[in-house]
Amino acid sequence: MNYRDIISIIYGIPFVWIGIAHFTDPTWFEPIVPEILGNAYFWVILSGIFEVLIGVGIMIPRFRKVSAFAMVLMLITLYWANLNMWINNIPLSGETYADKWHVLRGVIQIALILTALWIGKFPPFKDEIYDKENLLIFEGEVFSSGFSSGDRIVIGNWKDSPYGEFTDIMWAKKNGEKVLIAPNKEISDFISNMYYFDKTIISEFEIEESTNQIIVKNSEMVCELKWNSGIKIPSIQLLFGIRPLWFISSIEYLFGLILFKTKTHGITKNKKQEWYAVKKISKLEEIKIIINGKNLGEMNKFEPKAGFGFSEPVKKPSVVSVKTHIQK
Repeated sequence: MNYRDIISIIYGIPFVWIGIAHFTDPTWFEPIVPEILGNAYFWVILSGIFEVLIGVGIMIPRFRKVSAFAMVLMLITLYWANLNMWINNIPLSGETYADKWHVLRGVIQIALILTALWIGKFPPFKDEIYDKENLLIFEGEVFSSGFSSGDRIVIGNWKDSPYGEFTDIMWAKKNGEKVLIAPNKEISDFISNMYYFDKTIISEFEIEESTNQIIVKNSEMVCELKWNSGIKIPSIQLLFGIRPLWFISSIEYLFGLILFKTKTHGITKNKKQEWYAVKKISKLEEIKIIINGKNLGEMNKFEPKAGFGFSEPVKKPSVVSVKTHIQK
């Protein structure tokens, strides 16, 4: 536990305590709710829910950044009640407060906002790990399926990467052996350092592509795949024009885990952070893979787990369009 963890816990506890007070003594807070909002009790309870959830979230490392972002928004929004109390000289517990108290309250609110920005490493506080200078970015498609033979295959077809355009295959055999097939030693070494394999094979790839279908060939296997148009994944990018990594590692992480049993963020074998920004998911409609003349059979769910890394592919045979960010 580092000093940011400790301060985050100290910072979050009072918000949880005050949030609980919104439920145990709502009438204390009701007078300062602006009349224009209507039912004061409703707004007191709602703000209490947010204070508890955000206060807890900011103490949990995985949800700290998104909670810090939410905290800033909440603090700005809730100050309306404090401003209403000041302008209209509204008493609390029968007592009104002098201007100097309200000025101090405003200063405290600013300090709380700045602290939340620091905890979340938002501007003006820098989070070096999110700087593009410190990231390796791979963009392309990942094909995955299990087979009636018991084998499981993951094909990465990368259109843009620090290594240029390339294809790799991760093959989990029925007996549990994990094999990596890469086009050259440089890429093989890079992937092997990040994920777990028992064997690596260097083999050049031949690719034939058209709309929603691809043929991948190398010295070991021939893969023919067809898929549907798929579904685009909505994200915060639609609202703000960006895809923040902190959003991928918190909110999208939760949805990915619940809906697809996959992880959008984790730590690689060589202790680097990795984020998967999923853009679209398509259903594999046809897949035929022949390895050394042997057909792997009909496509099945991707199970049991392959154990290549911290995350597993979608269980159903799928094509995932993804932008992968890896810490340098």
